[in-house]
Amino acid sequence: MIEPVDPTVRLLRAVPHWTLSPALWEEVDEVVQRVHRALRAGDIAAARAAASVLSLCGPHRVGRSVNARMGAVTGAGVSTGTRDLINELVHRLTPPPTETGQTEPAAASHAERHAAVPE
Repeated sequence: MIEPVDPTVRLLRAVPHWTLSPALWEEVDEVVQRVHRALRAGDIAAARAAASVLSLCGPHRVGRSVNARMGAVTGAGVSTGTRDLINELVHRLTPPPTETGQTEPAAASHAERHAAVPE
């Protein structure tokens, strides 16, 4: 059976596809850094809390998507540094495949095992 993808991983994978204003990208950059620092410290709860803030920065907020469609917001894509950090976080939070090619069911356990790995 294929296990569901961790919500934090799902969110992180979506971020590079967002189109946001430069001010919102600055906020996203800071929040992604907070997720990274929390994982390096082994604090899974803080990483998930930061990820919940990240979800509020996304383009799917009603006012942002309506304004973008009306031309009120000039959007930009994710910076290379943030994209690289997101890729690292997704890799760290994604369990390795098993012999059958499926991922391990406990993504949080995998994250906890690798959270404090120095770069």
